[in-house]
Amino acid sequence: MSTRQLDVGIVELPLFRSAIAIEQLDPVQFTAVMPADHRLAGKEVVSLKDLDGERMVMLARQSFVRHQIDDLLATLGVAPNVVLETPSSSIACALVAAGAGITLVGRSTAMPYAGSLVVRPIKEPFTSGYALIFPDSGPRMQLADAFAKDLREEIRIADQP
Repeated sequence: MSTRQLDVGIVELPLFRSAIAIEQLDPVQFTAVMPADHRLAGKEVVSLKDLDGERMVMLARQSFVRHQIDDLLATLGVAPNVVLETPSSSIACALVAAGAGITLVGRSTAMPYAGSLVVRPIKEPFTSGYALIFPDSGPRMQLADAFAKDLREEIRIADQP
């Protein structure tokens, strides 16, 4: 980004870099995603405490979001049974659809799966931050600005209950 090889990017926060412009996106609300026949599917809201011992598909350990999830679960005394890890929230949902367990992902990622999987809000406040990044010097590409505007709108729509 700083060498202007890219016009726009999406990153997980926190991020501290020089020579790039960082524009924070609205916080992403996390949800629990599970098969329709899961024991927690009948609940309107899932507590993270309900996940103790549950088979879970988790984001990769290198992810900052994973560190947030691990810290929050540990604070609550919750020990999930992590059966798979993936770098992608969408892949986590696909693995849940294949019967691997339950996952925690952002609402905007989960909603496309709402027809085949159950998506429930989480009782405890849990959001994660993402940002758009742009080269810090020179004029910004109009297409990059248009993409950023459309992405913000899509996130806003997808994050509405």
